[in-house]
Amino acid sequence: MSEKEIYDTLLEIIEESLDEPDLDFSKITMETEIFKDLIKNSISAMYVALAIEDRFQVEIDNEEIKNLKTVGDIISFLQAKA
Repeated sequence: MSEKEIYDTLLEIIEESLDEPDLDFSKITMETEIFKDLIKNSISAMYVALAIEDRFQVEIDNEEIKNLKTVGDIISFLQAKA
């Protein structure tokens, strides 16, 4: 999967998993901070993480989640797992 394909799929997952009508998903970039800018609570974080694991067929352990700060970090992580 290319970086663009991973990025597009990740944005779909985030948009589907979060109930944030005021969030402008078109402004999400590689530098967007997941927990600061997008995910506001732990339940939403769990939904996004589970959806990522399901869609990309990967497992994300708790230590790895701590290192995933930005959209770019998640994409790099997914590319490394591919």
